[in-house]
Amino acid sequence: MLTVLSPSNFPLWTSFLQEQKHAYPFSSVEYATCYQQHLGGNFKILVAEKEDKIVGGIVLFEKQKWKQSIISTPLCTPYSGIVLSDEMLLENPERKNVISTQLVSELGKRYAKCDIIQYPNLFDARMFSWQKWDISPRYTYLTKPDSYEKCYESLNKSRKYEVRKAEKKVEFTEFKDAHILAKLVEASYNRQQKALSMPTLVLGEWLSALQNCGMVRFFGINSIDSTQINSAVAVLQDFKGTCYHFFAGSQRKSANLYLNMRILDQLYTEGVLLYDFCGANVPSIAAFKSLTHPTLSLYFHSLFYQKKWLKGIDALR
Repeated sequence: MLTVLSPSNFPLWTSFLQEQKHAYPFSSVEYATCYQQHLGGNFKILVAEKEDKIVGGIVLFEKQKWKQSIISTPLCTPYSGIVLSDEMLLENPERKNVISTQLVSELGKRYAKCDIIQYPNLFDARMFSWQKWDISPRYTYLTKPDSYEKCYESLNKSRKYEVRKAEKKVEFTEFKDAHILAKLVEASYNRQQKALSMPTLVLGEWLSALQNCGMVRFFGINSIDSTQINSAVAVLQDFKGTCYHFFAGSQRKSANLYLNMRILDQLYTEGVLLYDFCGANVPSIAAFKSLTHPTLSLYFHSLFYQKKWLKGIDALR
């Protein structure tokens, strides 16, 4: 049975996520609530139940377009897909596709457009293509955090020289002011002649709210002779043994490799098992993220239109 949870039953979803080995913080009530409060939209949680127990579901971010309801992965959110019960999969693996198909079918009936970036653990995306969704592959890098020394030894000669230079010029730090990172993200976009998808102030406030929920930390580097942060990364906190490379920004291209190595070292000392770089789909970014010798992981972008003319209108924009 499929149902949309009422807010009073959101704790059931929270408990469900806590029980799953493969669950993501982007599907949490805390993340969705922070997003809704600071960036708008309306989130709902559609779940599949068996004997009054949740066996799968998806957090939906709903908005209006063409005077119809549509859903999409939220801005600046790497994934927002279907989550399935580990226990159910162990008992009856064939149920995985059945439940996924039910959820996918329901989304197609409810919404004029569905634009969802699935999680990397959704290895089988056939239920989308079977129901006429457009499916395209995307990639991310996953790496096991390791000590700074081991990361350094894995580098080639020129990269080692780059890191040694950084060691003499900058210091690694953890800081609290989310607006510092927001301004650095804006600086990075400006350098690429691109526009942020939200005002810098709003980004800072959203990141502050996530920080207040205990979901995000900020790491950066500053010059030895200055306390001003000139490069920084927002790391979404340890969730099921995994941390996420959420946002990054810098005034200029300098010492970013050193910064990432220090972050991996910090997470290694804290016992984090995996670090997700949250995307490796742009050649220059993928090349940089590959320097720590991560593992390439596949995930899917899924797109559906109820009417062909809606797809045509979107293509003209």
